[in-house]
Amino acid sequence: MKELSIKNDYWIEKHRYHELKHFCLQYPIWLKAYCSLTILQSKPIEEIPKRADGSSPVERIAEVRDKLFTKMKMVEEACGKTTEYEWDYILEGVTEGLSYDVLTAKHGTLPWSRAQYYILYRKFFYELNKIRD
Repeated sequence: MKELSIKNDYWIEKHRYHELKHFCLQYPIWLKAYCSLTILQSKPIEEIPKRADGSSPVERIAEVRDKLFTKMKMVEEACGKTTEYEWDYILEGVTEGLSYDVLTAKHGTLPWSRAQYYILYRKFFYELNKIRD
């Protein structure tokens, strides 16, 4: 994508943009891991051995799920601040690295023109930058 002018309302530094973009591309990995982590149910919690640091596997799983949830929530919150409606297209575009053309081919039509979509795309990263600070 073409670099934005510093005068643009949604300008962020080039390397920060790339950092945020790669952060978003991990979303499907986080979602898969989040969904696959299940609470150990084979034994009562009291029988699950604790680690030397005193944490049980259940506690560790809960901590990992919480961290994954927090990351996913940041991305989703930025989408919600970007547009009030149909932000799932923005979410799909930024988390799967899909262009306007690919999204249009996949879904038929989008609720925005190409120019409007890329304004929202830039606004998304601007909002995510504020959330991740």
